[in-house]
Amino acid sequence: RAPPASMMSTIGTPFLLAWWTSRLLVHALENGVARTPPMGWNSWNHFSGSVSAEVLKATADRFVSLGLAEVGYEFINTDDCWSSNERNLTTKRIVPGTNFGGPSEKGMHNVSAYIQSKGLKFGIYGAAGETTCAGKAGSLYFEAVDAQTYVDWGAKYLKYDNCGQVTLQSYAKFSAMRDALNATGAAVVFSFEPHVTVPIGWPGYVGNTWRTGGDIGARYGSMLDELNVVNAWAMVTGIGQFGDADMLEVGNEGLTLPEQRTHFALWAMVKSPLLIGCDLTKITKDSLAILKNKDLIAVNQDPLGIQAVKVNASAGKESLNISADVLRR
Repeated sequence: RAPPASMMSTIGTPFLLAWWTSRLLVHALENGVARTPPMGWNSWNHFSGSVSAEVLKATADRFVSLGLAEVGYEFINTDDCWSSNERNLTTKRIVPGTNFGGPSEKGMHNVSAYIQSKGLKFGIYGAAGETTCAGKAGSLYFEAVDAQTYVDWGAKYLKYDNCGQVTLQSYAKFSAMRDALNATGAAVVFSFEPHVTVPIGWPGYVGNTWRTGGDIGARYGSMLDELNVVNAWAMVTGIGQFGDADMLEVGNEGLTLPEQRTHFALWAMVKSPLLIGCDLTKITKDSLAILKNKDLIAVNQDPLGIQAVKVNASAGKESLNISADVLRR
């Protein structure tokens, strides 16, 4: 879909055509997954350190009963605090916390199997340092062990943070886990957080999606801040490599209903992963309707994978920001 003629005259037709053509040539990690932005749920925005296996199971139930699975949401992801801060002395595998069944690992297998029984996919969290952001066991120097552990538990998505060790070069840390995941032979979405807000060229070679800014909050100003940061990354995103503006705040207290609509529409346009961040057992009908907007989901999931960008359009003495997007007909 081409932008309006007024916009074309403002920023120049040759520039737009050249830019959009270049977007089709971006190289990406070829691991066979996340050709469009991942859609699912993540525990952190609402539950933070209170996540548990029961929370994930209840969320999986709601994915089905609320019709979220029908419109494309598929990942049920635990964030930080699923694990303890220990490793098994013999196997070197991370020991799950009591909130996920403890040392036997049966709890991890059970929650993953339950999620899969609903036709959904289990996702997990790790960190590239010696510890996670919450002080749990990190994966630094244990990448191969942890990648195989996650795959053994049936994980199809890994959110990989940058806590616990900040002196090592980010590319080295994150590519080590990329290689470890690929070595398992399993198809796992790799989402990482380089903690770099200025665009660089290598993230698309390392992961399927990467965090472009800081942690979002349920405030309109926070949402706009993350939008401005992800906008700067547009030239290095594309099919299979998407900038992650952070999890959605739709359904959480702090945003009005119009602000939630704006938030979801913009995240869809910039091709950010659509990861729900609220308690689905308490979501309102209005917030749920926003998350199930099929037209906006279609924009997000368009196979061209081109991120919308802000352009400056003049209207008399006023200026306004407009997002331009390209969709496949």
